[in-house]
Amino acid sequence: MAETARLRMMAGLFTDDPNGATQPLIPNIDNLRSAAVHHYRAQEYKSAQTADTASSTASREQEAVFSAAPMPETKPNSGKIESYINKASARFGVSPHLIKAVIQAESSFNHQAVSPAGAQGLMQLMPATAKELGVDNPFDPEQNVMGGTRYLKSLLDRYEGDLDKALAAYNWGMGNLERNPDALPAETRNYQSKVKTFLARMTEDNRRA
Repeated sequence: MAETARLRMMAGLFTDDPNGATQPLIPNIDNLRSAAVHHYRAQEYKSAQTADTASSTASREQEAVFSAAPMPETKPNSGKIESYINKASARFGVSPHLIKAVIQAESSFNHQAVSPAGAQGLMQLMPATAKELGVDNPFDPEQNVMGGTRYLKSLLDRYEGDLDKALAAYNWGMGNLERNPDALPAETRNYQSKVKTFLARMTEDNRRA
């Protein structure tokens, strides 16, 4: 827990914007890369342990974080969440099923979720990333979905629609992906698989509806 607190403190060092710059329509890629690298470095602590210790520690940390957070007021299929997803989909041209799949993988639709590394809300935005995206309150479902979808769209554009690369960058960080494209960690490969499984399931459910 002391390490978790230290990591959250480190994440907080990235939240100040001394210049008070206006947020652009497409996020500053260099700043987002810095936030993403910070996110990965925080997670890297666990992977440096032995397999058994890392698995046990990760399980305890995740259980503690999610059990401590209040239960969400909205459900995955609630009208509010659905409306925010549809709004973000229309504005940024990202499939609503993909947005839902990312939310499911990131937070299981808990809008108050906080990861051990400090990522927050439905789409698990790091504080620096949220600030860069113009998200004042990452725990506000609408702001988080709009900001997270905007970020996801920027990654899809950057990698010319390659979903695997966009998801890898979202999870692992753009800098890591572009420096070591053939060295994806197991966590990132599992994340890609999880999101694509959710995406296929949601697409099929929508087809049957």
